[in-house]
Amino acid sequence: MDHEFLHIEPPRSLTSEEEGILHHLLSINFQGRDELLKQAQSARVVEECKECPSIAILVDKIPEHSAPVKHRVPIQAQTVDSDGVVMHVLLHVVHGFIDEIEIYRVDLQSVKKLPQPNSLEFMELDSN
Repeated sequence: MDHEFLHIEPPRSLTSEEEGILHHLLSINFQGRDELLKQAQSARVVEECKECPSIAILVDKIPEHSAPVKHRVPIQAQTVDSDGVVMHVLLHVVHGFIDEIEIYRVDLQSVKKLPQPNSLEFMELDSN
């Protein structure tokens, strides 16, 4: 999905809802998760999508905290929006560092309500 992002200056803290989603995505074990948890402590929002609740994230790029994930999206989940349409939530990791939380509906319409972390069902896991 293509996003049109709005730059945030200065970078802001994650909202409690965004932080809850990030920590829920990191709540199960997968390769690189421990490093991503360390990175999450310094996470700041640097861009927000104009059309959806996706956010670009900046973390402190401490070399020993680089996550050895195998894929750009090592974890993703799904849930349903308030009108029953399926939403996907993806954690993007670029060069070993958290880069984005992408949230979109399968019908590509605007997300009506930010998902509750406990409603997310894990879809795919980079477990090896």
